[in-house]
Amino acid sequence: QPITPQQRERMEGCRLAALKVLVNLTNHNPLGWSQFYEADGVSAALAVLETSSEGDGMGDYDALTLGLGLLINNTELHTHSRLTLAAAFLPSGERALLFLGRLFRSKVVTGDNGRTDFKSMPVDVVVVAAYTSVLIGCAVKDNEEALETVYGALEGASVRPLVEVLEYFIVCHEEADKGQTASSDFIDSLSSVLQTLAGYLKQAPTA
Repeated sequence: QPITPQQRERMEGCRLAALKVLVNLTNHNPLGWSQFYEADGVSAALAVLETSSEGDGMGDYDALTLGLGLLINNTELHTHSRLTLAAAFLPSGERALLFLGRLFRSKVVTGDNGRTDFKSMPVDVVVVAAYTSVLIGCAVKDNEEALETVYGALEGASVRPLVEVLEYFIVCHEEADKGQTASSDFIDSLSSVLQTLAGYLKQAPTA
């Protein structure tokens, strides 16, 4: 039988509630990272990203940002999940890193000067682009093969757009919060990934 609008709404609510719980349970929690990895959470989270990126509703946006946040929590400091993400494929068969590069490109607007035109990007678009850049930064850490794959997924075969978006996102957070609500751990995490990506600006992709 077809799913009714009421049933779809309840399913969407359950999906978002589950994602929020998982994000909280894996936030700076090594035990949570291990359990997420053992349950093949990377594959499940990637499936969420794939389906939610195809929608245009607020529920899809929330699921997309929560799914990105969940993967960031679990790949930033957990080596096994990071390596799993770098080698993973989506249910559609597309490699996860190529999907993330395509998702990032779909959100970023490039100006006539070749730099990211943030004035042409709504806040929600900047958020998705920034979260995606963080996740890509986690995936390529100490992984040359993953980095080469990302080069092929990004316009101009450069991580510069990722760096630009992340730098902008950090400045916006610091300006908006003025040290009141932004956790130092959050900013430190962003800065660490930024440092990783910025280090690759000096490298050229291999032919």
